Amino acid sequence: MGQTGKTWVEPITIASDFTCQPPSSGVMDWISQNYNGGRSYPPDGVVMVKVGQGTYSGETWWIVAWQMESREDDSPLTYLTNMPDPAKPSGETWVSVSTEGYWPGTYWDLDTIAQGKVALATAVSCIPVK
Repeated sequence: MGQTGKTWVEPITIASDFTCQPPSSGVMDWISQNYNGGRSYPPDGVVMVKVGQGTYSGETWWIVAWQMESREDDSPLTYLTNMPDPAKPSGETWVSVSTEGYWPGTYWDLDTIAQGKVALATAVSCIPVK
């Protein structure tokens, strides 16, 4: 299972084109295990946006976003993760992020976080409206 909380996240090379993609099976498994008691989510309710390459060769960071009907507020759940990552198959990291303020689970500078927030906004805009 991935790590959560305060984690060292290396600065990244930002992707120039942010596009929403369907989630990988590994992402869906992580969500199912951590948020849904092992039950599956509909695949159209979760989106991923590639943020960019990390410091390590082959390491890529993603924003993963989805909406949960059982939440008391309407805000989506959003994470920064390096899963799926062939460079670190057993060492994925998951950091909860939001559109507001600093990302406390990262050690990125404000410019890098601003670029990450563009990917986050793109992901949130792609979540299907229920």
